Amino acid sequence: MMRPLIIVLATLAAAKDLQKLLRQMTLEEKLGLLHGSPSNYTGATTAITRLGVPRLLLNDGPQGFRAPPSLDGTSTAFPSGLAVAATFDDALAATWAATIASEFAKKGATVLLGPGLNVARVPFNGRNFEYCSGEDPYLGARMASAIIPAIQSQNVIATAKHYVLNNQETGRVGADSIIDERTWREIYLPPFESAVAHGALSAMCSYNRITLDNVTAWACGHRCEHPTTLQHLKEQSSVFVMSDWLATHSTQAIVKGLDQEMPSDFYFGSRLRDAVESGAVDEATIDAASLNVLRAMQTIGALGRAPRGDLMKDVSTPANRDIARRVAAHAIVLLKNNNILPLRTCAGLVVLGDLQNYTVGGGSGRVVGRTVSLTDAFETRCGIVEAYADLESEKAQDAVATATNVLVVTGSQSTEGADRSTLALDGEAMIDAAAKLNHNIIVACAAPGAFLTGWRDSVQAILTTWPGGQELAHALVDVLFGEVNPSARLPLTLPMTETDLKFTQRMYPGLPDPAPPKGCADPCLRVFYDEKLEVGYRRYDSHNIEPAYAFGHGRSYTSFVYGNLTVSLSQVTFDVRNIGGVAGAEVAQLYVVPPSSRGYQQLKGFHKTAVLAPGRVERVTLRFDARTFSAFLDGAWRRIPGSHELRVGASSRDARLRGTVDV
Repeated sequence: MMRPLIIVLATLAAAKDLQKLLRQMTLEEKLGLLHGSPSNYTGATTAITRLGVPRLLLNDGPQGFRAPPSLDGTSTAFPSGLAVAATFDDALAATWAATIASEFAKKGATVLLGPGLNVARVPFNGRNFEYCSGEDPYLGARMASAIIPAIQSQNVIATAKHYVLNNQETGRVGADSIIDERTWREIYLPPFESAVAHGALSAMCSYNRITLDNVTAWACGHRCEHPTTLQHLKEQSSVFVMSDWLATHSTQAIVKGLDQEMPSDFYFGSRLRDAVESGAVDEATIDAASLNVLRAMQTIGALGRAPRGDLMKDVSTPANRDIARRVAAHAIVLLKNNNILPLRTCAGLVVLGDLQNYTVGGGSGRVVGRTVSLTDAFETRCGIVEAYADLESEKAQDAVATATNVLVVTGSQSTEGADRSTLALDGEAMIDAAAKLNHNIIVACAAPGAFLTGWRDSVQAILTTWPGGQELAHALVDVLFGEVNPSARLPLTLPMTETDLKFTQRMYPGLPDPAPPKGCADPCLRVFYDEKLEVGYRRYDSHNIEPAYAFGHGRSYTSFVYGNLTVSLSQVTFDVRNIGGVAGAEVAQLYVVPPSSRGYQQLKGFHKTAVLAPGRVERVTLRFDARTFSAFLDGAWRRIPGSHELRVGASSRDARLRGTVDV
């Protein structure tokens, strides 16, 4: 559809204004836009005061404004990106993103270093908690389509990161990700493509190297100076690309598509100036990169505007904390429930364990908020509640043995810079011990990704909360007592064992590079993506592996039936009816099985219904898009001819309706 003439003219006028502004800049001033400089924020550029160009002020992170330690508690610690993915709720994801961005604006930041969009390839990845994609590219693309515009609605630049194949922390600085082009295009690119398509003004390239197997032109190179992959982001957008912190490797990176070095000027300062003056780098390249940065600043209204916001300000308002609580509650997945939940009374309840160490992940995404303790949350609901940190004391053992219900709370920690050494929860022994003392055990686990549930048959209910931010304890109590009927779904598969995926060493963590390049940190690895398209639930399906809990799984306090399926070449339509006794929402999912596939299906649509009262029905329509029946073959996206099976249901392993489309 053609853009209205007035918009086209306004765009052209703005572009001319930027060109005029650029012509007034010295080389030194242009370079100041293209590298970091000292700041109290995570990163910053240099202001050009005489021309009304302020500093860009960049800050972590994806789960809220990461304040300096002296200002801890002055911003809200929101639920993690993975928690938001679990909501399968575009509108709630947008609310989460806009609220975070509003705090950035009030703190004076103009760039939010998020969202994280990497697809979870490795269950052990220490940063899976940050990423809004879970293990599925379609889910990530949908989340990006909601999150990016929401962030930028607050006049804050969104940064799609970490582009791309930043799928493990082990050896991340320089590890060579060796992948075929089809897998790269179909699995790992869609969330980033969606971000750019929905207006992302910046992207962050990652630390790793990349080699596209069997594509000579795309030989191994550091991500932040890999021309083809960097330019792919810019084909239909003027997004500016910044490096991850210290991920720039040369002045030539700017020629290959990197616009901005962070957080310093090691390469893009005097070295780049010398390269321009010697003719090694054309000043037109500097101009193009500078325009990309200026265009982003213009879009959010930063040019010619006095800086707004105050780093010192406490921006964590009651309204924002309420939103954090609501998102956290709607991200809690009810994995199992033998009719023990929701709790009807506080009487006879004993709480064992705590959430305190599991509400946020570690690293640059860590936000220290005013975290609500589990005890405080229960006391708000119940008054005094009997609670113990562990089962070490005889008093705790007696209390658990005689309780009506026992809630065991545990989790697992995860951080940037290191992969998890195990998928086991910290409190597994406590769960086992409690289950020997009492039959009515409820387990709530705050896990930063996939986790093991070998104890699941000995308990009556299981909920997973993810790192849910500072209001997680309140959110958990809301779900336990039915104030919120759980509707979240697993954004990744929960395995039976740590070796379910049957990855070889060359697949993860990788093999030592026999010829490590300069700057490749120890261990310098070559990581082979031999599984190709079989990522997450696709691998379980292709190899007939039984998961503990399937991708897309999640239970409710009510029940739903599906019916009246109709299929056309453009959409699938069906009914979802609440046949239970309480109001609730259902996440209906569409999976497509292509002709002659190896048995794997792919998520191609989902819809979270309204909260349906008992007996109420919603007619759901899921529309197909250009890629619903396509694959990347022979260098292009092509529709696959033949009969495609459609599976509509409540998870990847719970199809309620089936149909076909002939393409």
